[in-house]
Amino acid sequence: SYSFCTLLRRGKRGMSGSEPEEVTDVLPVRYEVCVVPSLNNNELECRSSVEWVVKAETVDCIKLHCVGLVFYKTTVRINDKTELIPSTSITQNPTKEMMKIKLPRELQKGQQGQLNFHYLAQTSTSQKMAGVYLTHDPSDSPTIATHFEPLRARSFLPCFDHPSLKARFKLTVMKKNIPEGFEILSNTCPEREDPEKIVFKETPAMCSYLLCLIISKLHWIESSIETRLRLRVYVPTSVDVEGARGCLALLQKSICFYEELFKQKLRLEKLDLVGLKALPPIAMENLGCLAFRLSYVLITEETPMSRVQRIARLVAHEVSHHWFGNSTSINSWKIIWLKEGFARYLEYLFTVYMFPSWDYWTDFAHSITDCAKQMDGISARTHPLEPSDLTTPAAITDSFDFITYNKGASIVRMLAQTVGWDVFSNGVNIFLDNCKEDCCTVSDFCQALQVACRGARIEPPITSSSIGISTTTIPDIESFDVEAWTLPWRSIPSHPVVFARAVQGGVALQQFMVPEPTRQLSFEIKPSPFPLPIVVVVCYPGNKRVTHTITLPPTETFNETFFPVPTSISAIVINPDMTSFCRCWYDATLFDLLLKTYPEQPSLTRLGLFLDCFSLLSLSSIQLQQQGRFPSWWKPRGHLGLEHQLYHLLTAFRDALETHNIVVHAAATAALDVLHRSQEESCEEGVRRTVGGYFKHLLPKIEEAAWQRGCSVAEGLEGFGKYDGGRDLSPAVAGVVLTCLGSAWDPDSIAFSRMIRDKLMEAMTVDDETEGPDLMVAVSALKVCVQHGGEKDWWNAWHLYTWALQPDELEQVDAASELNVDPWKLPWASAHPPVTLYGKVPQGYQLRAPLLECLAASPHSYIAQNVAKLSLKPSLSHDTSDIISLCTGILQNTALIDQVLLASSARVIWFLIKLAPSFGSPLWLARNESYWQNMGVPLKIIIKSNVEITRAIVQNLTVLLQ
Repeated sequence: SYSFCTLLRRGKRGMSGSEPEEVTDVLPVRYEVCVVPSLNNNELECRSSVEWVVKAETVDCIKLHCVGLVFYKTTVRINDKTELIPSTSITQNPTKEMMKIKLPRELQKGQQGQLNFHYLAQTSTSQKMAGVYLTHDPSDSPTIATHFEPLRARSFLPCFDHPSLKARFKLTVMKKNIPEGFEILSNTCPEREDPEKIVFKETPAMCSYLLCLIISKLHWIESSIETRLRLRVYVPTSVDVEGARGCLALLQKSICFYEELFKQKLRLEKLDLVGLKALPPIAMENLGCLAFRLSYVLITEETPMSRVQRIARLVAHEVSHHWFGNSTSINSWKIIWLKEGFARYLEYLFTVYMFPSWDYWTDFAHSITDCAKQMDGISARTHPLEPSDLTTPAAITDSFDFITYNKGASIVRMLAQTVGWDVFSNGVNIFLDNCKEDCCTVSDFCQALQVACRGARIEPPITSSSIGISTTTIPDIESFDVEAWTLPWRSIPSHPVVFARAVQGGVALQQFMVPEPTRQLSFEIKPSPFPLPIVVVVCYPGNKRVTHTITLPPTETFNETFFPVPTSISAIVINPDMTSFCRCWYDATLFDLLLKTYPEQPSLTRLGLFLDCFSLLSLSSIQLQQQGRFPSWWKPRGHLGLEHQLYHLLTAFRDALETHNIVVHAAATAALDVLHRSQEESCEEGVRRTVGGYFKHLLPKIEEAAWQRGCSVAEGLEGFGKYDGGRDLSPAVAGVVLTCLGSAWDPDSIAFSRMIRDKLMEAMTVDDETEGPDLMVAVSALKVCVQHGGEKDWWNAWHLYTWALQPDELEQVDAASELNVDPWKLPWASAHPPVTLYGKVPQGYQLRAPLLECLAASPHSYIAQNVAKLSLKPSLSHDTSDIISLCTGILQNTALIDQVLLASSARVIWFLIKLAPSFGSPLWLARNESYWQNMGVPLKIIIKSNVEITRAIVQNLTVLLQ
């Protein structure tokens, strides 16, 4: 139990004054909930109580969160006396999702009380899946499950629904409407169970969004850590539970890893991982009862390595929250970046530790850091890590985005590199010890790191070499002010560009903000307010490398930092491991030196060259406008200069016979953009021949990937670790390269794509065990065939798309399609492909998004119009990744963009607004959409062209947002 002093200490760390609702007059201590669930209707009869203690000096009313609850009776118990609360003393505010209860008398600070409720709650449908939801799978039993993060616990019980207001929960589930054979799971083990009800043990103090209830037909496999912690993985009885063995092994290994890293045992009796066919996110860190989408639990011989890697990361991410997020909680939704960014960083620490052959920091740099930079460079899509405008429940929900997760993780990684792994690890342990079972602020985190910076160096239990982290740190670490350093990174959106130029005796480094477009279609260059620690590697002949760490100070006048360098060097590398959150730009002299040493550079350095060059090329395709604030040596290096650098990079890529999976992906993406832009230029044919030559050496690797099978499940985690992330081309990356070669009209690649298409269709239509090619490669082959073929190729792609849908989704799409031709009557289309097709589980649903892109990018006019008709129906918009891929395909379809856009739905157009600025080069969008709305002028979506901006949609923004 908690003393009043403990509760007040937590209250001092309570929500900030900028939170949307103030409910801090009282502090919750304990909830009891009794629920009567039903699998046949959407009603939940509930009785709940909440014990609380008064925090304010005096209180005459109590505010709680609730939404969608119908109350029968409310009572209050004070000083062992229970009184009825009349309905006239209860006020509900549906907009703020709150209720206000007038107490019978005024209470003083420190007094305790209890509110009791009898009410009716509603389960949501399988389409909405928020709060408590009920799903009916035609091939399986019905399921009741919960997903409360961030603000849906209030739809289940009246509560103080805020991360700083932690309390204990005791849940009872009545079984009268639950058939035999259904498992009932919650955060803790059952305390007692009989034929009428199951009573779960009381939880530790936790945030309300971590409460969990799952009722479904499940079976499980089990393991344990020593004898203190029971581990189970549950899956529906309709699937083979043996497919969860790999996930169980990852669960056990990740717990052991974090217990060693944090020097804290996981203080739970059990930890379950439940695979559900329907779950709003892909996973949720409910205390003691993790919920995962089923497709991220099962690992079989057919599971691609990319999915195995994602599962490993996902398990590590959700398990890490049991230390930071569950035990130590944030005190405000404003700092969600710290919780989620830290967990994303930790998931890569674990994955690199467990599987060093994956070369997974390269994946972090590409999938996490670069993705964050792309969004962070567009003012219409970015925001500070700590937004000041979280004033509504919708704003809080929307803050769970790529910036929060990926930029947050990148800033955490940069901070760890800046202070050094030993200091960072020690500081994190101090932080978790100080805030154990409590709430924390960013200041708590920074102060713990500050103590570690000034304290004795302690060798961490997980060494830097075992997790692939450099030991180089900034000088004078004892005087490093952690909180002052983090402040601009968490309060200011965007990030800097570092420009390096050769000067007499060394290198001059200058940072400025990523240029952002103005309404005059020029770029405004601003000084950088960020203190930027950055690693500089000096390369000498003989492959000798000397590493230095310097800090570029915030700039007000575009001042430079001089870095001395001997004359005998072979190259200078800025930010070689992509740890610093910035773009790097070299002058011609330094860039030429780098090209000569390209084969000797590590994979992270090679990747950074492509990603930064391509990003800056996209920004600078509209000529940078000089603002008169630059030194005389600075000249705008616009479209042609960076294209020249990209051309030489691709040449070095070809000459080195590059095969690193992630580097190949970055190079192919850049080359695809060059090909797309060249369609409007007279040099198109020459560009095609050149680009095709860059990737011809990868055709054998693409063929290997097309017939690559999944991981070796029999060998367990050791089998997963045999994958070589540097040499093995994944099917997804092989597909990107094949698309690039097809767009370059490479005849060998087109012939190869048609062969893959034929093998795929044979596997889909033959009722035997014929194995087809990997589906990710096959989709790219279909895209090439659609690009260079006719209607039949498009219908083949459509056939595969419908196969990838669930039965209920297929029904919806059939009803919504309005297509002019019935594909099922065509000779090459069967009613439904056989289940023996390789990759049916779990790859099938992964294909919906890339196939939509393939279909929408078709050169056939009537087909593009039909895709637009499909987009009018909500059935195609159930998954955000689907609609984004559809829009990506539309944006590629330059010749048909006008008619497709004018036929599309408001939701599709809204995603096009968001995608257009980052799609290729150059693209531009007014950074504040409300500007157009306030001016009452038509919204203009800027589509790809060289300098002229010509394409637009003549629809008012207010219509589009409906």
